[in-house]
Amino acid sequence: MIAQANYGGRVTDDRDRRLIQVYAKEIFNDNLIAPERWRPYGTEDLNYFYPADEQNVKHPDPSQLFIPDFFYEEIVNKMEDIDPPLAYGQHINAEITSQILDSNDLLASILGLTPQKSGGGGAGASTGPLKLINSIVESIPENIDLFALKMKLRGDDNPLNVVLVQEIQRYNVLLKKLRISLDQLAKGI
Repeated sequence: MIAQANYGGRVTDDRDRRLIQVYAKEIFNDNLIAPERWRPYGTEDLNYFYPADEQNVKHPDPSQLFIPDFFYEEIVNKMEDIDPPLAYGQHINAEITSQILDSNDLLASILGLTPQKSGGGGAGASTGPLKLINSIVESIPENIDLFALKMKLRGDDNPLNVVLVQEIQRYNVLLKKLRISLDQLAKGI
């Protein structure tokens, strides 16, 4: 019903609608709330279990036993800290890829924090980021003379010329913003 009501009017392709129905059947599964205590596929040998059997407890007042602190202690003491990729329906190689990406991010952060060069005195315009900014500023082309172009194309009503003039206007605005941003960045450094 969710696939038909929520997405049925928005998804117009029949195959896409069928795909959404398949996803909905997999996600909204009766086994998730069944009394058999559903577990993620492939995690049968892992330490996933329910902290308490609330239906068969022998306590005078179960509401005092099953408080948030009880569940917190059960989770902290008895469950694993890191879930394997199988718990999310992913292949074991997903964990390797995730670890590689995390390592690369960590190393990039460490390299970004370490000084690249050491020396006495202040850094001039010839070192580091200012050198890069200056090289970018030097490579930026001059604005295109829009007035001269319009004079050259005067009398030619070709639609491509209209588009050309519009794109050159946008291009000149982009060049101006780029120069301003690089100037402000250099002043900030």
